[in-house]
Amino acid sequence: MNELVKPAFQTKFYHSREVVRIVDRYEQFLFIKHGAYPIDMYVSDENLVMIFLKQDTKELYEMYRQYKLK
Repeated sequence: MNELVKPAFQTKFYHSREVVRIVDRYEQFLFIKHGAYPIDMYVSDENLVMIFLKQDTKELYEMYRQYKLK
């Protein structure tokens, strides 16, 4: 899946390979708390899915995986 997507609340397009989709609300909260803001979001199966750029969240993701992101 490598399609050009127009975000719902921004005018900048992004490639699906450049982003990660986060469904876990606690992980979403921690990413935003540490300065990584979603570039898009949508609802899927009663879940809020936030789209973050991979380049902006790589370090945060590694910290989250190691239970070091608080």
